[in-house]
Amino acid sequence: MGDKTFCFSVDVDWVRGSEVALPALYDLCDELGIRGTFFSVGGFASEYGELLAEAVRRGHEVGSHGWEHGLRNYENYGSSPYADQLRWLELTTGAVEKATGVRPHSFRAPNLWVGETTLRVLETLGYTHDSSVPARRYDAGMGQLGHQTRYFRAPRDPYHPSREHLAVPGDSPVVEVPPSAFVVPMNMSGLRAFGLRPLRWANRRIRARADTLVFYVHPAEFVSAEAQALKADIPRRHRRGIGPQNVELLRRYLSDVLSLGYTPVRVDQTAPGGRTSAAPARAAQPRAARGRAG
Repeated sequence: MGDKTFCFSVDVDWVRGSEVALPALYDLCDELGIRGTFFSVGGFASEYGELLAEAVRRGHEVGSHGWEHGLRNYENYGSSPYADQLRWLELTTGAVEKATGVRPHSFRAPNLWVGETTLRVLETLGYTHDSSVPARRYDAGMGQLGHQTRYFRAPRDPYHPSREHLAVPGDSPVVEVPPSAFVVPMNMSGLRAFGLRPLRWANRRIRARADTLVFYVHPAEFVSAEAQALKADIPRRHRRGIGPQNVELLRRYLSDVLSLGYTPVRVDQTAPGGRTSAAPARAAQPRAARGRAG
């Protein structure tokens, strides 16, 4: 296995109509030999469980992404109290496990709004990985992080965070896997906005500075705007250029990443120090669902 690892991840928000993009993303991953992590909202898992079960059958990890992200903005893991976050994540965890037969072990906060309280909740629920800390990212005027720089200097590679400050290595058992950025985020939105050549340049700069590259997309980016129920207040930039044509753009980007010698891994297979580990033993095989999603 190479010394550089690549995590392809999908934030499965609850946008009605966007679910039709998942089979195309599964097929693209099969074509390129990528096994990724699909972070699903709990409400989506409750309604489209078979789509997520298909991800598991194809060897992907299904993580959790909050309960109602995509419908309401009250679910803020960066500022909400412990009791609220615990309730939301218990519901989400149950829904994903019921849909897939596998208890989720990885989490990504909606909008990357995350805080030290979230880490406590993840530890309580037995999560092993988080991928929410916006390290090296500054997208004021472009994204929902605004001018937040609290976690800007967090490590680029996976690490165990401190319970007092997520950007500082510490002794939490949770592995933080920061979504990659080279000031601007490495995601499909950036790829659509800037094009393939600038992100290729950024890929190479990140490769020289870190052992792990984490890239993420949203299913809604691969479906035309009129074919899905996008929120009325969604910024225009998130509507511009979305559609099925982006599958080919993503194929070109992923092929370029793989040409750099990256080894594709799931988020739950990452470990500090650029190493990889086997996925958690209890996630290896789907099993009969337990309990209710709430």
